[in-house]
Amino acid sequence: MQAGWRSLTDQARSLWNNYAKEKPVFNRSGEKHPLSGHSLWMKYQYPYASRNIPFLDDPANFGPPYYGPELLISPNFDSPTGWYIDPSVEIAGSLCSFLNTSGSVGQRPNIIPGTSYRIGLELYSYTSGLVYLTVFGSNVIIGTVPGIYYYNRAGAANNRVLFWSRYALGTFSLKWASVKEIVP
Repeated sequence: MQAGWRSLTDQARSLWNNYAKEKPVFNRSGEKHPLSGHSLWMKYQYPYASRNIPFLDDPANFGPPYYGPELLISPNFDSPTGWYIDPSVEIAGSLCSFLNTSGSVGQRPNIIPGTSYRIGLELYSYTSGLVYLTVFGSNVIIGTVPGIYYYNRAGAANNRVLFWSRYALGTFSLKWASVKEIVP
């Protein structure tokens, strides 16, 4: 962690030093306790470092949520390991094509019902049809717009993260997908 502080630019160190002066912390007795920018940086970065999360750039952004490790076996279609692929779905590189009016491709990450999760994905091409995403039993239409999407969902007994199409032949490319536990 010391190397992280030393690698900060002068401007970043100044940000942390000024924030520490403006926002004192309280000790266990409830008394105001001013910290140096370095001490505040160490205090704030420890929860991130202990969870293997990248360091925080701005002290004003400190706090939850923290995210646990990746739960999907493979983050994209480049490697079919871990993906359930319906016979009516064709995967070629990162391109997913629904060959019928219904079909699905997905994974079943190891989740705990009632626990909160962050689901992220990036679609970078979309050609036709209507593509849905089912996350733990809840449907989300992601159909026609490439982009980055994030959803927070509570885990359920149905642990599927599933892309599917209905009524039309959908084709899309998945750059990455992610499921991580939101750690309080």
